[in-house]
Amino acid sequence: MKKTFVFQVRLLVVLVLLGGFTGLPGQEQPRKRQSFSPFVFAIISDPHVGMVAGDPAEEHFARVVAAINSLGAENRPELVLIAGDLVFSARSFDQVTRAQKIKETLAMPAYAVPGSHDQ
Repeated sequence: MKKTFVFQVRLLVVLVLLGGFTGLPGQEQPRKRQSFSPFVFAIISDPHVGMVAGDPAEEHFARVVAAINSLGAENRPELVLIAGDLVFSARSFDQVTRAQKIKETLAMPAYAVPGSHDQ
């Protein structure tokens, strides 16, 4: 009996979370359609600032940021995710500082997810 009750409670929680439970039987209410609004975001992966001498990666990262910033209002992302390896060596204060300066030029919020080189 206890297992069945726990299962029913879990099923109810899942249905509520998925929006599949509108009330008691016979009391269902019609669902209101929600309007769809597109959400635009950009992902930059593995800039690796500081990877080699002369660092073309830093210039490429800056160009990508500039390209994102130049997008028109219709296509401009609401946020940018940087998917790992922002720098080649997180122990290099210079690399971290240079990458941070470029990241700060983004015209929208940016969130970096650490990669193997960022630890």
